[in-house]
Amino acid sequence: MYPTDDDIKEYLNKRLESLEETIVQQQCVNDIKSYLNVSLDSLEDTIIRQQTNKDFVDPAHNCSHIRHCNPGATSGYYWLQSSPDYAVRVFCDMERVCGCD
Repeated sequence: MYPTDDDIKEYLNKRLESLEETIVQQQCVNDIKSYLNVSLDSLEDTIIRQQTNKDFVDPAHNCSHIRHCNPGATSGYYWLQSSPDYAVRVFCDMERVCGCD
């Protein structure tokens, strides 16, 4: 017995629905990959800006310099110039900085 035209149409419609679902799922996967790539690119850009000192205007040379320029500075994290192109975030214990009292 051979399939009828209706049987063939039903099979093809089911196959088409399955393919459409696969396409939608693949599009979702692609959207997620794109989002993750953009997020990673943004994170990498942030790290590069921090490492190349583009976001930090005139970071101090050391903790004593911060305390000298701002006698009321409290202990905490500050950006210090580690080289002409880089700044690093360090903890400055202002109570132990020499020559400030």
